[in-house]
Amino acid sequence: MTQSVDSRPLATTDDFCEFAGVTKGHAAQMRYAGTGPKFVKITGRQVRYRWSDIEEWLDSRTRNRTDDPPAPRARPTTPPVGRSTLSTRRPAKT
Repeated sequence: MTQSVDSRPLATTDDFCEFAGVTKGHAAQMRYAGTGPKFVKITGRQVRYRWSDIEEWLDSRTRNRTDDPPAPRARPTTPPVGRSTLSTRRPAKT
């Protein structure tokens, strides 16, 4: 898979919040819920965004009418941590 290189510097959380008109708390909630744009974890606490990802996220939220349904969300390909796809039931005693 080849991606084009975005020559713009990465956006900070402040840059994203100013651009999207949301608070830093809302941006953090979107990251936690997976409803915001893709982001890059530079270090444990430093978050950056590619402008192309912000624009893609914005395009995915664009509607023509107020009653347009949202685009379907991508389902995770792996189960959440701590959960298994196998049944956790014990076999019945005979």
